[in-house]
Amino acid sequence: MSNLPPELDFLSPEGRIASPARMDRMAQHLAARLRALEATRDAYNQAIQQLQDIGLQRLNEVLLPLFEEAQSVGDQLAAIFAQWSDAELILADYYSRTETDAAFAAIDHGHALDDIAGLVDELAAKADAAATAAALASKLALGGGTLTGRLVLVAGDAAKASLNLPQGVAPAAPDDGDLWYDAGGWRQRIGANTYTLATRDRAETLSNKSLLKCKDPEFTITDGASVNIDPANGSVQAWVLTANRTPAASLANGDSMTLHVRGAGFSVTWTTIGVVWVDDAIPDLPAAGYAVITLWKSGDVTRGSYVGQVAS
Repeated sequence: MSNLPPELDFLSPEGRIASPARMDRMAQHLAARLRALEATRDAYNQAIQQLQDIGLQRLNEVLLPLFEEAQSVGDQLAAIFAQWSDAELILADYYSRTETDAAFAAIDHGHALDDIAGLVDELAAKADAAATAAALASKLALGGGTLTGRLVLVAGDAAKASLNLPQGVAPAAPDDGDLWYDAGGWRQRIGANTYTLATRDRAETLSNKSLLKCKDPEFTITDGASVNIDPANGSVQAWVLTANRTPAASLANGDSMTLHVRGAGFSVTWTTIGVVWVDDAIPDLPAAGYAVITLWKSGDVTRGSYVGQVAS
């Protein structure tokens, strides 16, 4: 059996007939119900507002005591902090320094009294924030800067050099005084010109140089069955023969050298080198002293000249 009003019950035997009159009666019933519901809207809103007011009032009754209690605790903590702001005076009112030190020493805090003795004085001696900032401002930044004093480097040792300049490339617009190292060697910028620093052992070409004094140590050739005269050993070389020799040579175009050759009773055959002698004068070794011979190479031809004889 349906619980719906007769006007809305379409399952009963009487309600199954959906005549116009039957549908009109259903519409009138729904309209009446909606008007009744509309009439209760204000009362419903008032009831909701009352519930909200009751809820807020109750919430206020619960939270206000909690807030007042928290505020009271905060006031108590502030009072305690104020009382302990000068702990030394309070302790002095109740304990002597000896009693205080003994009580502190009995605590397992991991530090002896000597560890913190004079800590206040030590902290007072430290620079304040302004002094620290001023000191930091005088330091050179990692990004670069200008030193206002002389730079002194630590002395080099077996573990490290005093200064290391990694190999790179030349700056696009170098400034006077710049120094760098690239694949061509050490470079220095002087007077808007870039110069390469000469080294002692590296093969290099010097240009626009005036040598006030140049000393070339004499090299002694080791005599033997096979002798090679090499200008890389120096431009002045001495050779004492112990037998007849036919030397070879490693002269290149532009090389020149002076030989001091001694070997009384022995001879030197120059055919392997192919020396073309000035005036076709092939030198013989003197009976005493040294024969002074100059060799140079030009146009792929090794030429020679006998300068003369010296005693030693």
